Amino acid sequence: MSKMKNVRNQLSSLPGIVLLTLLVGLTISCSGRRQMAERHPLDRAADQFNATCPRMVDADTRIDSGFYIPESTFQFDYTLVNYEAAQIDEVALANYLKPRIRSNIRTNPEMKPQRDHQVTMVFHYRDRNGEFVTRVELAPEEY
Repeated sequence: MSKMKNVRNQLSSLPGIVLLTLLVGLTISCSGRRQMAERHPLDRAADQFNATCPRMVDADTRIDSGFYIPESTFQFDYTLVNYEAAQIDEVALANYLKPRIRSNIRTNPEMKPQRDHQVTMVFHYRDRNGEFVTRVELAPEEY
């Protein structure tokens, strides 16, 4: 009889445990939704952009990701898939890329969220082994 009473006592607390579990889960779920709603529009733009990454831009260049760095920077990460850092003159590459990137920022519809928020844009390039090659940065007044 004592075992039966013990089982009943344990079962009587089960609805309370289930209710507590549901309340905790609901609180966490609502908190997550609120945090998502409070995210910066450029965080959401980065999520949409990254859903299409990685992708080849041309025969030598792959875009790997883009992300917002609060308060005013958006970074794009690229890989030069056919080159190693030792093969590249990083200054010459940056000088070659900067006017092309500026033109792309001005005309590419995908860049509209960044233009609208007037963020500094950073284009970070690595070689096929993941080694840093060069970085191109454009402030809003430059584009």
